[in-house]
Amino acid sequence: MSGIYFFPRRSWTCFLLLCLYLSVLACGGGGGGGSSDGAGTNNPSYGGSTSQASLSSSNAQEFYAILWGSSSGGSSIQSVASANASSNFSKSRSLTNMLERLKCRSLSDYSGFAVRSMSMARTQAAVNRTYTGSVSGTLTISGTVDTDTMTGNLTMSYANFNNGDGITYDGTLTVRVDGFDITNDLITDGTASFTSWRMAGGNSNFTLSGSMRIQQSASSNSETLTYNIDGWDNTANRAFRFQNLVTTVTYDNILNPTSRTETVTGRVYVDSYGYVDVNMTSPLVYASISQISPSSGGPIILSGAGNSRAALTPYSTSYMRISVDANGDGTNESGHVYAWSNMTGSPVAVNPVASAGSDQTVVATTLVTLDGTGSVDLNGHALTYTWTITSKPNGSSAVLSNASSAAPSFTTDVAGSYVISLVVTNGTYNSNPDTVTVTATFNVTQPSPTPPLSQSVAYQMDYAHSGRVVFADPVSFPDSPAWSATLNGAISYPLIAGGRVFVTTANPGIDTGTSLYALNEQTGSIIWGPINVPGTSHRSGLAYDNGTVFVVNYDGLLKAFNAGTGQLLWSSQMPYQYSFDSPPTAVNGIVYVSGTGTGGTLYAVDGSNGNVLWTTGNINVFNPPSVSSDGVFIIGPGEAYKFHLITGATLWHYSGTGGDYGSTAAYANGRLYMRYSEVSQVTITILNASTGISVGNFALSTYTVMPIPAFTTSTGFFLNALGTLKGIDLNTNSVLWSFAGDSNLVSAPIVINDVVVVGSSSGNVYAVNANTGVQIWSGNAGASIAGPQELGVSQPLTGLGAGEGYLVVPAGNVLTAWHISGP
Repeated sequence: MSGIYFFPRRSWTCFLLLCLYLSVLACGGGGGGGSSDGAGTNNPSYGGSTSQASLSSSNAQEFYAILWGSSSGGSSIQSVASANASSNFSKSRSLTNMLERLKCRSLSDYSGFAVRSMSMARTQAAVNRTYTGSVSGTLTISGTVDTDTMTGNLTMSYANFNNGDGITYDGTLTVRVDGFDITNDLITDGTASFTSWRMAGGNSNFTLSGSMRIQQSASSNSETLTYNIDGWDNTANRAFRFQNLVTTVTYDNILNPTSRTETVTGRVYVDSYGYVDVNMTSPLVYASISQISPSSGGPIILSGAGNSRAALTPYSTSYMRISVDANGDGTNESGHVYAWSNMTGSPVAVNPVASAGSDQTVVATTLVTLDGTGSVDLNGHALTYTWTITSKPNGSSAVLSNASSAAPSFTTDVAGSYVISLVVTNGTYNSNPDTVTVTATFNVTQPSPTPPLSQSVAYQMDYAHSGRVVFADPVSFPDSPAWSATLNGAISYPLIAGGRVFVTTANPGIDTGTSLYALNEQTGSIIWGPINVPGTSHRSGLAYDNGTVFVVNYDGLLKAFNAGTGQLLWSSQMPYQYSFDSPPTAVNGIVYVSGTGTGGTLYAVDGSNGNVLWTTGNINVFNPPSVSSDGVFIIGPGEAYKFHLITGATLWHYSGTGGDYGSTAAYANGRLYMRYSEVSQVTITILNASTGISVGNFALSTYTVMPIPAFTTSTGFFLNALGTLKGIDLNTNSVLWSFAGDSNLVSAPIVINDVVVVGSSSGNVYAVNANTGVQIWSGNAGASIAGPQELGVSQPLTGLGAGEGYLVVPAGNVLTAWHISGP
């Protein structure tokens, strides 16, 4: 037979599309007797009942088997797409398998001959050729094709033709193509007609008469097939008819399909029952082009006499459910699961199917109700439910209420992902688990800006602790300060945002507690405060985010205040630990707090209500958290962690050589800079912030005290224990310049544009060029400036601040501001 194949311009596409003609011509009857005019090899003409059938559970299965095929015998119509998808059809669908082979042998000749004819000089190309089967018989192809339009007529006559595929064909098939899309090789309008066309092989023996029309469209990626066929099953002696049965297939791409959907409407007759009308609620879904049976969609509805109805609903590629309402009262009297491969057989026992509902995203601390009502037992048995929380965020104590009901609930007590599993049972069989994920997020009303900032919102100015702000040019330092304010005790580092300066002070005359102030950044006048923040020491830390000031005392009591009014919004006690000497960091609606006592714990707190979203558990860290766009860092002696901002999941853990203590880490330019003492010197370890891998280190001081550095994109500014400020190249770690000032420099440096500012214990404040280290300005803060005591509790953690055009310097209980940028 190889001699009859030709190769068109798109040989596979033409083969694929033109082979569509006969893929749906499989038809016949299964079981029972009947009558036919001209049965057997004569022209089959349906002579059975023409009344509307009364549907029952038994005959509904037979009608569906005729439509879809069955291993118990009988005919089937299978969609063009299914036939197109695979030449290895299920052996249970013997007729469909035979038709697949037939179409791929005969109709490919139309394409091959039509394309070959295009090279001929004449418009109408004629053919008349006969081929001999490898086993028996002959196939004669004759007709004409218009080589301009690719339309034409070919007649294919089979005489006991068997080419070794186990099927013998007899009869005549006429293919008429009235419309052809030459660009895409699609048949826009064509008809296959046949009379007394017989196929026999194995246990199947059918004679067919009628036609099938095909219409394809590249623009809509669809094809419509219309069948009008009378058929006779020569084995079961049963007649059937398909009347205006229309199948519409929609592909993801008709020229190169990977998936499809399908609808079927029309009328089907079976000789001893009469006819039923066929329609569908929604298209059948074939997720893969290789699927023979649909896995979802439908149902396929059969409508019979007396409002009797049947519905076939796909369950999977292996099983489906047939439900029957025989008396037409709207209630199904029967409903059972059957195998696609044995549609007229007995119901099968299948496990129930659990449905845990759709994934949800909620605000943390929300009460969530789950929905398992979509779970089904396809054989109609009652279900029992077993829900289990299989994973939840660190620090969550969420538990399910009514876990054996269809709709249990729980509260997302911290932010992160909660995975809940559902198993249902019908008393005999358990379902496979189905899971639902509930993602709890924090409530953010206004995202925080990305560093470098123009405000000071945390210790060392930003939540990365990079020590850098950017002001509008030009930046100039005046001879005298804009204002100076004397407060009630030693002053913390300032926050500068929203036209205000926020600080805490050590309460005077008592051993414990701090006070919170808000001052006008232009005049230094007190807008509100002092507000007492009780605690067992003079230590407290503060951070700003989205109009809220957050203050944590030494005992782990975190409070939120309205930045405009000073109103207390909420108060929340951090659990587990008892020592909170590190300041908080607040960004994008979350406040990150670290506490120690027994090991260390990092907390993520919802900035809107004080609820703890997640905790890390007990880790060896006790320093302020530093935040980047994709994680939160915290360090201890010689080790560091990075956690997911929202879930608290550990992203990496670095463990170095240890040391006596660790101090606040600074994040800048994709790197994390750790300071810790080791063998009477301070070592700087540099980590890749994405991976946690060390990329370098250097020793900066022979003493165990040095403040946190500041950074631009190319240079780090480090103050060693001898009071010398050094500019260090971040690529080479080499010293670019040194500045000693009055030899009493003590503050952590900060960077404003390209100017580095540092304070002296004498009260002097110096500004130096960031590129050269040359002094460009000095001023006096009115009192002695203290260096930061990151591990001390005798006073609030202090430091310089800059924001919204102002440089603000705490010196003892005096707060001084210089206006250096803007109006």
